[in-house]
Amino acid sequence: MKKDFTNLIAAIEKGKRPDLRELSQWMFKQQISGEDWERVSDVLKAAYGFADDGELANAIKFPTFTTDTGYVDDFSPMMLECDMKGWVRDYVEHTRNMEAPTPYHFASALTVLGSALHRQVHVDQGYYKIWPAMQTLLIGPSGKTKKSTAAGYAVQLGEESKRVHRLLDEGSQEALKTELYQISKRTGAATGLLYASELGTFLGKQDYNQGLVQALTDLFDSRTGTRRRTQARGNEGIENIAVSFLGCSNEDWLADSIPPSAFGGGFMGRILTYYQSGTDRVFPRPRVLDTSERDALLEGLLRTQYVNGVAVTTPAADKWFDARYRQLKREWPDDERLVPFWERIPDHLLRVGMLLSISEDLAQRDSISIEERHLQQADALIRWIVRYLPRVYSFLGGTQFGTDQQRIISIIRRKGGTISEAELGRKMSSRLSRKQLDEHLSTMIANRVLDRIRTSDVWEGKTAYRLKRRVEEVL
Repeated sequence: MKKDFTNLIAAIEKGKRPDLRELSQWMFKQQISGEDWERVSDVLKAAYGFADDGELANAIKFPTFTTDTGYVDDFSPMMLECDMKGWVRDYVEHTRNMEAPTPYHFASALTVLGSALHRQVHVDQGYYKIWPAMQTLLIGPSGKTKKSTAAGYAVQLGEESKRVHRLLDEGSQEALKTELYQISKRTGAATGLLYASELGTFLGKQDYNQGLVQALTDLFDSRTGTRRRTQARGNEGIENIAVSFLGCSNEDWLADSIPPSAFGGGFMGRILTYYQSGTDRVFPRPRVLDTSERDALLEGLLRTQYVNGVAVTTPAADKWFDARYRQLKREWPDDERLVPFWERIPDHLLRVGMLLSISEDLAQRDSISIEERHLQQADALIRWIVRYLPRVYSFLGGTQFGTDQQRIISIIRRKGGTISEAELGRKMSSRLSRKQLDEHLSTMIANRVLDRIRTSDVWEGKTAYRLKRRVEEVL
């Protein structure tokens, strides 16, 4: 495949100009490394006169990226197939030279956009309203997917625009509520963005954080107001709440931070979780991001101050939503862990659809039109998220035995599916005794999850363990 792209570069450099529509279709079906794509994109921009990566993105479909780890970006093709446009898409293309995978950039951008809109827009559902505040989790192996790099860049952009107020990321729930009370008193609305670059640090151990998780769950509902009484200041009212949340975590810390009650209490159902096992991008010396693109993105966030009103579905969109709603009620998931999230999919569809409409046309003012395509784009996103939820949920809400088993599976998966007995023992030694580890391994072998195989590596021992099932079949 690399040879094909080398030939393409050579042909274009010699003056050949393939039809862009045909070239786009061919490239979309290919797999290419991030390093090779840098070379190809530079040649295409020079040959066809594109000013930047954004113009190139509007003209062709990106190839399917891959790396030596076997990671494949299945998110970019989904965006292209749905024809997502506007501010969020521009942000995703702007961050192509950062190592974090595409879904993290999309999720961070959508969350920051929602926070920038405060409580200016909503979908009226009769008995309640859906506000633009987003709650998002980026999950992936530690140090491998650059979660906090992606999230931090988006948050910084939001802060620079003066449209996003970053709330306290340390302290008690009382400190958070006090800050929201002060914002509410000053501006009339308790809005802001909670950013946790590591969820485990923000929430702490699950034995102690049930109160904070419940408090966040309550805030995430964007209620009209809430009252509390303090000893020092008496009654305090927090009015017009819209708290967005952007958190990052690896699988191990996720298990330690989120208590089982987060499912039944609705915390996880309110959150859009983006899981990635790796990235398709490797940039030892990342290129400086285009400052003109960044300025345009800042300008877009500034324009959110003028977007104000009710988001209304068109007749076609309303008909589509009605059919999808009924389908969701018929096709209840077999996996009980998915039920809290499944119940909230209709609200997620309307919220994301509203944000995608605004992203596509920031010139909308007193009313926002949610077209059928916006809901279909939101539905494609939710379906993508649901595919990965069983893998994320496998670390949550179970017994300690199950949590430890999932850690073992993750360690072996990150090693390419096979690991020596000695290395696995070292990696789990801080959590399990040798006897406990042997019990896990025996159980997994009996359940046909692992195979014990012989190796010739004298230094690491003569025994290794190999995953015999895809991860999805184990969860």
